[in-house]
Amino acid sequence: MKRVPGRNDPFIYIRAFVLFLCLCLITAGQSEAGFATGWLPDGKVRDDVALMRSEISGRVINQAGEPLEGVSVEVKGRRIRTQTDAGGFFRIIAEKASDVLFFSLEGYCRMELPVEGEGEPVVSLQRDCGEQEEIYVGYRRYRKLPFAGAVESVDSVWLANRPAGSLAEALQGTLAGLIVTRGNGQPGAENVELQMRGVASVFGQLDPLLLVDGVPAPINRMYSLNTSDVERVTLLKDAGAAGIYGGAAAGGVIQVTTKTGKRGRPVLSYSSLFGVDRPLRLPRRRLSLLEEATYNNLAMANTGQDPVYPAEEMDMIRNNIPYYISPLDPNKYIYLNQKDWSGDVIRRNSVRQQHQLTLPGGVGGFTYLASLGSHARQGIFRVGPDRFDRYNARLNMGLKVSRYLSLETRLSFADMEQKKPSRAPSTLLHEMYRRSIRYPVFTPEGRFISSLALPVYGVLTEGGRHNRHSRHVDGMVMLKAAHFVKGLQLYGIYARRWNPLNLNNFNRTFDRWNRNAVESRLNDP
Repeated sequence: MKRVPGRNDPFIYIRAFVLFLCLCLITAGQSEAGFATGWLPDGKVRDDVALMRSEISGRVINQAGEPLEGVSVEVKGRRIRTQTDAGGFFRIIAEKASDVLFFSLEGYCRMELPVEGEGEPVVSLQRDCGEQEEIYVGYRRYRKLPFAGAVESVDSVWLANRPAGSLAEALQGTLAGLIVTRGNGQPGAENVELQMRGVASVFGQLDPLLLVDGVPAPINRMYSLNTSDVERVTLLKDAGAAGIYGGAAAGGVIQVTTKTGKRGRPVLSYSSLFGVDRPLRLPRRRLSLLEEATYNNLAMANTGQDPVYPAEEMDMIRNNIPYYISPLDPNKYIYLNQKDWSGDVIRRNSVRQQHQLTLPGGVGGFTYLASLGSHARQGIFRVGPDRFDRYNARLNMGLKVSRYLSLETRLSFADMEQKKPSRAPSTLLHEMYRRSIRYPVFTPEGRFISSLALPVYGVLTEGGRHNRHSRHVDGMVMLKAAHFVKGLQLYGIYARRWNPLNLNNFNRTFDRWNRNAVESRLNDP
């Protein structure tokens, strides 16, 4: 067992967080605000949530009346998006009468259009928009247009409800220029790699610089962040946008901004997601023992050798006799098993689930957002340890002290535990599918057989475990001074990180039997 402790014990902060969250929940329960539904306190249904779900078609043109191709059209606040074709036409599904269509194209003013009304709308986008989207590069705010092509971003609408185990996985396919690859599908050990500039170093891949709420963080922080807590992810891809960070940004920059509270009554919301993972490239059917024996004997005959399965054994296979005692050694069995036991080891469907509880609110100059989340995923093995669990908690608070001073705090906690077999999953899968089906898991007496070089079922159930348990506690306090000198803003940021890691590797010894005695032991010290 290996333990990597932190220098300071942060559990006092965790206790304070839990206490504050309980107070917020009590406040939410006593307030007059209800859940975010379509029902008013007097029991009436709000008109703006009336279901419509109809297809809306229209056209987008420029000031000269020419069609605009590639205009992004989305239902504001929902994960429904399309683009205009070469003729400027689009089709999109709206679900409510109160939905608003949002039109955007680089170099043109963004535009919003309510879906209410009849006919096909014709939208005209204007150039030289006075208000452009703003981004932060370093500690300065810029208009996005001068960085066209150098900056990509995605907001919480696209990140929410994605069946991904981490923020790194959720970004796959959402941002142009970001390459997300996974080494394997083992829960908690997917080995996700992020690249923006390809191989940017003579030493191989260079990880991007990760900034979480403006604070540098190791790239593996992408695996412990709760996707539901993220407001926006921004990529700075070229030297013009990322140059302020120096050599640390040689692989590009990923800026992660978490959600914050808003002034108003607290509204408690809950969301959940259930999904099923299915392996794609596993053999659906193995050869029966009769087919295997026939082909083996044919191969031996073609080379002029004796058959692997003599005629007596072929008759036993046809008569479904699973074993017989060896005539040369009465202490051994000759196995002729015909049951495919891979179904007892491999899941064809693995379940994953996510749950999220969020409580935002604020009064006066004080805002807060508290959240709790969980993510659980089963592995491919039906028996033995093969699972990943993650629990997240977050508390973001903001306080406007005066016209010139404001204070923001971020406190997050993540607990991750990965349970896996004592041998590599790739080794177990390889061993299971390369061995003949003739060998069962157990002897007729119910003990592990000794005929297999690596008994997969025994390794999973009795061979031990390799568990990895890590915690991530991150805290940040930022003091901002502004408006006392025109154009000048001062930031003071203090951040701490605590990341203990426990590795529990246990290899258990178990016996492997012939007919009457132990023939060998696995993991024998």
